[in-house]
Amino acid sequence: MFMRKPTRAKNDERAKRVARNQAMYRQVNERIEEVNEAFGEISGEFLVVCECSNPVCAEQIALSRQTYEETRANPAQFIVRPGHQVADVEEIVATEAEYMVVEKHEGTPAQLAEKTNPRE
Repeated sequence: MFMRKPTRAKNDERAKRVARNQAMYRQVNERIEEVNEAFGEISGEFLVVCECSNPVCAEQIALSRQTYEETRANPAQFIVRPGHQVADVEEIVATEAEYMVVEKHEGTPAQLAEKTNPRE
């Protein structure tokens, strides 16, 4: 069976959809940051929601406050569960047992991540 290669326009639309979904989860994590600080003092954990492109994923990830802040310092980086990365729009820049840090490829994915950065 002959399969067509996706056109650039379809790839750009997919990259935009992935970026929008991940930006939404990043904003959720920014809003729950204050709650995390309060519970983190008690439990020693900092919990975030997986920032993958799947709009129904709500898996929680425990990580250090320092790792969270280091990731947030680069608007093109997101925290995802292993296996939740999207290879054609991002690359893995750090791997831990419970999570990965991914960074958007240059061009449309990185531009959308920058544009939707809640800390700007």
